[in-house]
Amino acid sequence: METLKDLFNALQNYIERLGENAFPKAIITFMISTIAFLCGEINAALVAFFVVLALDMLTGIWAAHKRGDRIESEVAKKGAVKIIIYFILIILGHSLQLMGLPFTRSAALIYASLTEGKSILENLEYISGGLPLITHLNQILNKYAKEKNYDQNSDEEEKDEDDKNNPRGGGGVRQ
Repeated sequence: METLKDLFNALQNYIERLGENAFPKAIITFMISTIAFLCGEINAALVAFFVVLALDMLTGIWAAHKRGDRIESEVAKKGAVKIIIYFILIILGHSLQLMGLPFTRSAALIYASLTEGKSILENLEYISGGLPLITHLNQILNKYAKEKNYDQNSDEEEKDEDDKNNPRGGGGVRQ
C-alpha cells in the first residue's frame, strides 16, 4: 500500500510542477511549433544547422573579444538579418519540397550550414592565432572560392571581348 501512496504523491508532485513557469513554457512551445510548421520536421539536419549557427555566434563573439572589438547593435542587427534570411531560405526550400521539388529543404540547410561553417573556420583561425590545420582548411576554402570567382570573371571578360569584336554590338552566337 505504501508504494501506491508514493506513486500517487509523485504523480501529484509532477502535475503541480507542470503549472510552474507556464508562460515561458507556452512561448517556447509556440516558437518550436512554429519553426516545425514553417521549416518542416525538426530532424537531425535542422538541429545540426542550429548547432552550427550557435557555434558561429559563439566563435564570432570570442574572436571579437580577442580582437578587442565591442559588440555593437549594428553587428547584432546584421547577425539577426542573416538569421532571418536563412530562415526565409529554409522556409522557401520546405515549401518547394511540399510542392514536389525534392531535396530543396535539404539543399537550403546544407547551403546555410556550409556558409556558417566557413565563418566558424575563419573565427577559429583568428582565435587560435593561425593553428596550422584550421589555417590550411581556410586556405583551401578561399582558394576554391577564388577559383570559382575567377572562372566567372574570365567568362565575363570573354563575353566583353566578343561584344567588342562583333560589329552588331554583341548578342551573337559564340564560336
